[in-house]
Amino acid sequence: MMNLTLEQIGDIDLITVAGRLAFDASAQFDASLRSALSESTHCKVILEISSVSFVSSPVLRSILTLAKRLKRQQGRLFLVGATDDVLEVFRVSGFISLGVFELSDREGAIQALNSSPSPSGAGAPEPRESSLPPLPSTDS
Repeated sequence: MMNLTLEQIGDIDLITVAGRLAFDASAQFDASLRSALSESTHCKVILEISSVSFVSSPVLRSILTLAKRLKRQQGRLFLVGATDDVLEVFRVSGFISLGVFELSDREGAIQALNSSPSPSGAGAPEPRESSLPPLPSTDS
């Protein structure tokens, strides 16, 4: 069973995911991720996956879609807490070499995101007025 929670740390969205993100959980993961970020006005995201034991290709696609969305908004995505097995999936899929996300520990990611300028170019993080566009639907 997959569990996803969203916590706000200033202008950072911390998404904690737990469970096995196999093919049968991919639709739930995508919907939960979409729901968690639908009202967010932030474009700094930490995906905490220390309690994830497996990642399927549809989940990889959801993470890639999130990363692309954040990049369009001059945002950043950090992946923290990945086990060696899960990191291997990201390595084999090319996500690490392509720089889809940044790897760090939780405190390092928070520090890096807090020190990076907001998308408006201001040095201090401030909430943005408009919401990010929703993630595109994966239904075909």
